[in-house]
Amino acid sequence: MQLDVKTQKRDGLQILSSLPYTPQVSRVILAAKEDNNLIARNWLAQVMQKAVFVTKFLATATSEIILVPIPSRSTANRSRGYLHTQLLAESLVRKLSATVEGEGIKFRVSNILVHTHRVRDQTKLSAFARSRNMHDSMKVIANSRIYSSRLGDGELRKQMYEPILIEGKVNHFLIDDLVTTGSTLAAAKRTLMNHGIEVTGAICAASRLDSRDFF
Repeated sequence: MQLDVKTQKRDGLQILSSLPYTPQVSRVILAAKEDNNLIARNWLAQVMQKAVFVTKFLATATSEIILVPIPSRSTANRSRGYLHTQLLAESLVRKLSATVEGEGIKFRVSNILVHTHRVRDQTKLSAFARSRNMHDSMKVIANSRIYSSRLGDGELRKQMYEPILIEGKVNHFLIDDLVTTGSTLAAAKRTLMNHGIEVTGAICAASRLDSRDFF
């Protein structure tokens, strides 16, 4: 499938998406999200990785890239038994690390975002309803699961989040499989910025955004 790479903005957040949301892409996302299909998840990470370099999205990165997965609803996490966007971000880290090996850029996944309360399933909500649903819906936790390209392939550990480096620059990117209206990404950005964490942009596998979603 040919990439249809787009960069769009929602509430000042630059959003990169690799693919249009088609029935075929929808089936792949559902296979990765609901069935924990590794082939589907790796394919999503692969097209995200290619799009990152097509658009030079990491051109300003000088030291470390931290990928922050958008959290799923807690009920979905419990029923699935895994964190889909965390696993998607880890797969993306492996592909990005292999591509820029030797260029001095390190990658890390940190799931520092969690929901503060139960949120509604957004599938059938309007753009306005999605925005209200996600308002103040997230918080930052200091102790999080960390996956790093420096730890070795597949190694995962729990540690205190340390976003500040003595030297170099840290870039934070939000990670999600699909952006529909951008309200979830906007809420995540506000939450991180309220904690002094600057967000460089968002990287998504597919997009359904159009001009009506920006308000």
